Amino acid sequence: MSAVLTLFSCQITRVLDNRYKITGKEILRIIFNINEVIKAKFWRAIHWIISSKYRGFFGGRVDCMIVYPMKEASAGVKVTKWIMKEYGLRGDRLYLLGYYNKEQDCYEINLLNKKPKMALLRVEYDEQHDKFIYSWPDKKESFSLPTEVDEVFVKKWSSTGLKEVTIKTYASYTRGICLDKFVIPESLKKAMGLPENTQLLCSIKGKPCTIGVPKHRKITTIFQAYYPLLICSNESMETLRKRNLDSSYDLKMAAFRPNLIIKDVPYPFYEDYYEYFDLISNTDRNTRHTFKAPLRCIRCSLPNVDYEKGSMNENGVMTKTLAKFRRVDENYPYETCFGKYAVSLDDNFTIEKGDHLDVLLKQVTYWKENPYKKQDRKQVEKSWIEEEEHQ
Repeated sequence: MSAVLTLFSCQITRVLDNRYKITGKEILRIIFNINEVIKAKFWRAIHWIISSKYRGFFGGRVDCMIVYPMKEASAGVKVTKWIMKEYGLRGDRLYLLGYYNKEQDCYEINLLNKKPKMALLRVEYDEQHDKFIYSWPDKKESFSLPTEVDEVFVKKWSSTGLKEVTIKTYASYTRGICLDKFVIPESLKKAMGLPENTQLLCSIKGKPCTIGVPKHRKITTIFQAYYPLLICSNESMETLRKRNLDSSYDLKMAAFRPNLIIKDVPYPFYEDYYEYFDLISNTDRNTRHTFKAPLRCIRCSLPNVDYEKGSMNENGVMTKTLAKFRRVDENYPYETCFGKYAVSLDDNFTIEKGDHLDVLLKQVTYWKENPYKKQDRKQVEKSWIEEEEHQ
């Protein structure tokens, strides 16, 4: 049985990895995934016997990382060496530009698909001072923000100290601190088309990340949509470019806002099947860190933002191109997928270009539980109070 499943794995994967619900498909999925578990244990034993640096299958190499310090703004900072924290890459989605909505009695984020000119915000990393430097098209002004925030920084820029406020992001709610003493330059608000009452907010405590995460591991993220990391491969992006429905429009990886970009994967979208993998240091084969990759990323309209013009692509080229071949989730048959979410089961370590991905387990899965479902604000705020009481 195992030999047959392995021999026809490509054909079986194509059957399982589509948007149609077919009789017997779930049973086949269970059998196929169990076989993958058996294979993973077998190859782990073989690698141990021959003293290989791998425990599973080669899954590519790290090409680069992209950090997005300001949520929903800029194309981020591309780096080849960076620190992985519990909440994701150091400094990632640490800040956002939001405004107070009196009717909702909470802050709301300026969304990139509503304010596409925020794509024109430029950010650079000042390694000497360990800061992010922001500039915008007028090139006359700029400001800097630290890569990490602490109580001293918050108390300096917030008139309410460490008091948290509720922030609405899409259909969910998160919490953060309003840095109301930090004056957003008028030229920035004008260039980005932002409301006059736009303010800078930061996150310290964040929110729990539980869906698809091992129960024994407590993981929190800050202003990320839900998961700490999004993985994409160059091979997958190149396939998307080849299928581009509009040759005059340059499809760019930054439009998907990935964090970990990998290369040399066996074939395009191979990363879809990573369930567990280790990152092995390129300089020390004995240094490895484990990741869980629970779900593929279902795409919204954000990839249609043109980062050169600061506008939405009128024809929705990215979405239409994906729709031709990336509707692969049976519970969301009309949505497209690109990239794989991941969480690190370790933290406070360094990722470098050239680090190897050792795939410990592959699985063909789909969305059984939606981490982005609409939230009840009262329930969310109640959970925050309960969390405070238990600390």
